[in-house]
Amino acid sequence: MNSNELKAARIRRGITSKEMAQKLHLTPAQYSYKESGARRMFLEDAKNIANALALTPAEILLIFFDVNINSNDNSTFQQVKK
Repeated sequence: MNSNELKAARIRRGITSKEMAQKLHLTPAQYSYKESGARRMFLEDAKNIANALALTPAEILLIFFDVNINSNDNSTFQQVKK
């Protein structure tokens, strides 16, 4: 998971971490741990976050799978280097 991209996506949408925690029925601390990568992110968490942020398919790939769509050819995927 790319926690920097997750935080950036949340901020781009003007949502605070506290508001995000409320949307997900988590405490602010619980959400913060998940967003930072300090706690395990389960598939259900990823689905709920993607829905709450209305993430695009490309953002979902970048954030949760560390994969980015090659802008030159949408049929090709590139692994994001950490």
